[in-house]
Amino acid sequence: MRKNNLIDEQINKILIDVFADKIQDTNTKKKNFNISKIIDSFSAVELILNLEEKFDVKINIENIELIKLSSTKSIKNLILQNKK
Repeated sequence: MRKNNLIDEQINKILIDVFADKIQDTNTKKKNFNISKIIDSFSAVELILNLEEKFDVKINIENIELIKLSSTKSIKNLILQNKK
């Protein structure tokens, strides 16, 4: 369970970094950030690059749907599916 919480916190830190001007709550221990209303194609690419570097995964940008980047939970699922 602790490992899952750590992954959530790491994802949340990246979300806070990428969306610093749009996320007011900077508590990385928060369970699930929802960014569906603030993500756009530019921030999606930035987010994916950060996730790939942090978690050592390869995410195919061409086939990604923004819904898979809409929250901490959906991003964690995407990372686990793409883990090398």
